[in-house]
This record gives sequence, structure tokens and C-alpha cells, in this order.
Amino acid sequence: ITTTNGAITFTAGNDFISTGLIDSGSAKTTIQMYNGGRIGLGDSDCELFDGCTMSISGTELGLITSTGLEIGGSDTEFVYSSNVAAADTHNVSGTVTFTANKDILIQGTLDEYGALTLNADRDIYLDGDELTTTGNFTATADTNDNGVGTFTIGTGVILDSGGNVTINANQMFYWGTVLASGDISLPDN
Repeated sequence: ITTTNGAITFTAGNDFISTGLIDSGSAKTTIQMYNGGRIGLGDSDCELFDGCTMSISGTELGLITSTGLEIGGSDTEFVYSSNVAAADTHNVSGTVTFTANKDILIQGTLDEYGALTLNADRDIYLDGDELTTTGNFTATADTNDNGVGTFTIGTGVILDSGGNVTINANQMFYWGTVLASGDISLPDN
């Protein structure tokens, strides 16, 4: 699927299977659920549930060329990422964005992105070993402003950003390490 710099949106009820190139050029590509569910990226198996509703492998991510990539949306309950390598999103310029109406969990040994933005109505967990971005890292828990939203960096987890780190949340639990080439902005709690 190729557009001449036009946005591409995939809205699925369950799994996403891609064997061909997806190219939106200078526009954004979006992959979202239409009826709730869980999206798992890379090696994620959505371990807190009975599996992922939709799985997008690293190989499938590598087939996407776009300026901006959004995974999830207002009808996606959870987004999980596990062991997504830099090569898996090397054709995406701009920001990779995860959007969930419940939680986001990054759980791999090493997850690597360019610029990464996480938006969750509830909680965001960094629970793997290392999350590396070459650009800015921005996370907002409680995007619906209902007072429920926690950002957690698990024990020993390293968040390493090649740009700025900005975290917005009602509450933050922080047992790991945050490194940035730019500024670090964390919630006061």
C-alpha cells in the first residue's frame, strides 16, 4: 500500500498481518483497534491477559515507511512493546506514538525507537531492561484528566534518551535510571 504522501490508517477488530510494504511518505501511518483490545509489538505476548488481540512483529514494523507512526487510539485498550529493535522502525521518520485508553507497557530486554511518545488514559509502565530513544521521549499518563494515571520505571530499568525526557503523570514511581542528552522533566510527587 503506497500513497503519494497521504496518511494511511488501519482500523482492525483483531490481528494485523502485513507481508508487503506500507508507505505513506511524508504523512503518518496509524494502526488502531476499532472495538477495544490489546496491541502487542515485537515479541510481546500481552502477558497480563490471554494474549494480544493484535500482534505486530518487528518484521511487520520494518515494512512501514512514514513520517510518524501511531500505534493504538481511543478504542485501543492496551499497547505492549517487547524487544522492538531500531531496525524495526528505521523507515519511520518523526515520532512513534502509542495511544491507549487504559495502559501502556514496555517490557523488553531492549526496546529502541527514534522519538517516542506514550499517551495512556491510565498507567504507563517501563518494566523491561532498557528503553532507548535517539530522539525525545514524552509520556503522559492520565490523558483523560480523571486523576488516575501513574508512570512507573521498574527496578533496574534504564530509560536512555538522545533528546529530552518529559513525563507527565499524577504519580510517578521511579526505581530505575533516566538518562538524557537534553533536559529531563519529571512530575513532582
